[in-house]
Amino acid sequence: MRLRSRAVRKSGLTMFPSSTLAVLVCLILTFQYGCAYFNMFYNAKKKYREAKALPVQKDGSLSRQHITIYDDVIEKCQQLITTYPNSKWVDDAVLLIGKSYYEQREYDKAIQTLEALKADFPDSELNEEATEYLARSYIAKDRLDDAAILLKSFLEKYPKSRYKAVTLYLLGTVSLKAGREDEAMTYLETLAREHATSRYKLRADLEMAEIFLEREEYEKSIHVYERLLNSKLRQEEKIRCLMKLSEAYIKLERYGDALSAIREIEQFVLPLEEKADVLLLKSESYVGLDSLNQAIGLYRMVGSSYPKTKFSAEGYYQLGIIYQEKLDSLETAKGFFERVSGEYAKSRFADEALERSSNISKLLRLRSSLGEANEEEKAFAGFSLAEVQLFQFNNLEEAIAQYRSVLNDYPESDVAPKAAYAIGYIYAVMIGDTLKAREAYEYLLDRFPDSQQAAYAKHFLGGTEE
Repeated sequence: MRLRSRAVRKSGLTMFPSSTLAVLVCLILTFQYGCAYFNMFYNAKKKYREAKALPVQKDGSLSRQHITIYDDVIEKCQQLITTYPNSKWVDDAVLLIGKSYYEQREYDKAIQTLEALKADFPDSELNEEATEYLARSYIAKDRLDDAAILLKSFLEKYPKSRYKAVTLYLLGTVSLKAGREDEAMTYLETLAREHATSRYKLRADLEMAEIFLEREEYEKSIHVYERLLNSKLRQEEKIRCLMKLSEAYIKLERYGDALSAIREIEQFVLPLEEKADVLLLKSESYVGLDSLNQAIGLYRMVGSSYPKTKFSAEGYYQLGIIYQEKLDSLETAKGFFERVSGEYAKSRFADEALERSSNISKLLRLRSSLGEANEEEKAFAGFSLAEVQLFQFNNLEEAIAQYRSVLNDYPESDVAPKAAYAIGYIYAVMIGDTLKAREAYEYLLDRFPDSQQAAYAKHFLGGTEE
């Protein structure tokens, strides 16, 4: 007993009666217990923030470090739930597990975890945040109907939630992915109107501008981008706006404005891929201004600076287009088209480049056959050249010129009335110039009145008489 009392006195607790001491011991143990699970959760949350702060890799994928840290977060939270199942931090731990799975792109596991949280803790104040991440996971798995039902229900239940802005943004995203653009615009416009200070307003504006761009409503998209550029933007946001703005300018053939936007972009230090995109836009603008030497130089730079990539493939494809359509240098064009698939087989230009290369080969063979053929064969070869220009390359001007060449050089050939009719058809149907179409058909009736094509011409002229 004497030892015990000394121990008590040494601890400084002799002033308390035994009953009070027992209460204090319980309180201390409870405090230590609470500190234990709080520290465990705090460390897990700290790790989560650490992983979130890490940059993703260049291709957008997560690094091994990302995965390892998120695994550590999940393990710590699971340990907290197992060791302290009655802790007030259990629902926080479950939410953090779900968010970690989402960040790891383990969307099925995220869905399972977050659905369990909402079911097991229906009154938790974390349900609003859980709804956001559950909806994001549904969207990532293309479960758009589930996401829409969840988000609409959330808006009805929590009309004044601090998560309303992100909910409207996610509903806009769901509608876009589902092809309901008008519905998406409604959600995004509501977000922009009701949540002017929300960080999601900028995203909503960007989404709306890109919808306008995809719809080919270029003036509207330009209006949004120009308005955004007058606001306070982070560097990456400003670059994105300027890139999209230059695309819209190019679509409206405002090539000088596009170059002005591109020059603004060039003031920033850009990642390699973004720099390649800028060079391609700049080249396209120079083509539009008919500054072919500058365009050719830039496309060649892309080809040499970004070998075996989608960028070099596009650069060589566009060089082929310039040499074929602007410079009429078919051999050179063919060489560039043949390089495209070798640069990047998955390029969106690869199939068309191969087709153009094949069609140019046909053209070159037809041209070479003209010197060895008789008059009728030459006429047929010339007519075939025009057909290739029309149907393979959709080059209307070149096709018309070639059909006229057949009419002028081989007026007595079997294909002459076909060439005359083709000229009228191009003007009437493909260009929409009824005056020139009438002139071509009248020439056909006058020069080849007994041909089958003359009957077609009479039908057209009868239908356009006033």
